[in-house]
Amino acid sequence: STAGTSSARGVTTTVKFKPDRRGITVTFKNLSIAADVTYSLTYVSNGIEQGVDGAVNTALGSVSKDLIFGTCSAGVCRYDTGIVNARFTVTTMLRNGKRIIKAFRLKV
Repeated sequence: STAGTSSARGVTTTVKFKPDRRGITVTFKNLSIAADVTYSLTYVSNGIEQGVDGAVNTALGSVSKDLIFGTCSAGVCRYDTGIVNARFTVTTMLRNGKRIIKAFRLKV
């Protein structure tokens, strides 16, 4: 199911849950009009704040990223449980210096 889509002055962000709902797939389109795009996935798992931050290479034009609720090391993933207050935030800096922030609330 889709958690949401946002178009910030031409940069389109689509957030979808993975089929097992242990993560999300985020697709960024029309990135070339932005100077900089960063993102943050935050949530609380069993009372502990968790999250991941990253940046998108705007020169690629469009990018998809898979993010999980958990951590992976050496090909082994440990998924977090009891997730609440999940939020995915995208910050787009346009070439004219304008900053646009869009937040998606995720019901895991």
